[in-house]
Amino acid sequence: SAEIQSLPTTTWGGNTAYVVAHWYGGHGTSGSPGHNGYIHLASGLTYKIVVRHEQGCCGRAIGLYIMPPGTSTWIPMNSQGIQSLRSYAEISQMYMKAFSWNRGHPSSWTDFDNFFSSNPPQIWSGSVNYIWFAGGGVNLNPPAESDFPFANIRRENFGDYIEFTLAPLIDGMWGFAVDSDDASDVLVVILGAPFSYIDE
Repeated sequence: SAEIQSLPTTTWGGNTAYVVAHWYGGHGTSGSPGHNGYIHLASGLTYKIVVRHEQGCCGRAIGLYIMPPGTSTWIPMNSQGIQSLRSYAEISQMYMKAFSWNRGHPSSWTDFDNFFSSNPPQIWSGSVNYIWFAGGGVNLNPPAESDFPFANIRRENFGDYIEFTLAPLIDGMWGFAVDSDDASDVLVVILGAPFSYIDE
């Protein structure tokens, strides 16, 4: 598929991963799903979605939107949105890890790759119920339900990622979008065999 081959490729957990959406550098939130991308996902397969995020100082936020095939609405991955998405995919095993970040804002996916592969000091890990967190005077649209789960431990200078599995019930082009303060990206990780239909 030409759409997939045009996406940047990296690895995550030893598997091929496509960088579908990203917003690098230091910035506040936009309140919109403007930083987005699309990838063809097949029903009957399970994918791992990884949302990576870095926060420097001051406000902090990470939000993921998803647009299922055949729809035209970006669904925020808050509690309500995840319930809506269950009509289009099975979503499970949502887990977050956070680490002490002592370098500048990522300017590319390789900066995130290098950070998370460097065995940084971990500050928190645990299950989460959504990917829609904000605090420190910034917010998402719609507003976040809560601050980051580790905000009582560390509010600045951290890097985190949230992983979950997504098993589409519908074939087609799936949209992913991020809103964040500061940098973020979204990986779609191919579990097991690579796409059988990537060929010329």
